[in-house]
Amino acid sequence: MVDGITTAVDYFSAHEGYFWHWAEHGRVIEFANKRTICYREDLTYLLDKLPGEVRFPLGSILLLLCACKDGWESNFEAEQQLMRVSVVQGFTSANYAAAAQMKNSAYAFLKIVNSLPATERTGLRRTALISDIAATIGNDASLPARVHLYDADGKPVNPRQAALPFFKDHFVCDGAAKVAHYRRTLELLEV
Repeated sequence: MVDGITTAVDYFSAHEGYFWHWAEHGRVIEFANKRTICYREDLTYLLDKLPGEVRFPLGSILLLLCACKDGWESNFEAEQQLMRVSVVQGFTSANYAAAAQMKNSAYAFLKIVNSLPATERTGLRRTALISDIAATIGNDASLPARVHLYDADGKPVNPRQAALPFFKDHFVCDGAAKVAHYRRTLELLEV
């Protein structure tokens, strides 16, 4: 039971400096620029409609919700925020190139979602769209990710692998990383 609670807390936690955060005592999820992404009830409804066997990252769902809104690029400053979370002090030039590629791929996909007719990205059809994307990508997708890895004391762990650039409390990977058993939180960088 404790593992399930820890997993739920990790899933619904916004890490410092990430593109979203909880507001209004947990009733609203806002983008970094304080624009509303969704209300808790809306998110709860959407998560309930996802296929039961699929655990799709919350950050990816929130980006999809943003992309479903008219004016999403200017309202959420999405490209700038994605760049901000993908660029980390201390990265090598290769790390910056990889992060830029992940950001560009994610942003391109979000633009495709936003280019759908409004009727296909609102209401029940929005729920079906996000559910279909989650089911298509599924649990076994190998997608670029930002990984928060913790030891038994809750301290961030640096895997100390050249292919896994690390900064403060997380590292990024191309979708495949072998590390020891630790508590972790994943946020896909590409949906």
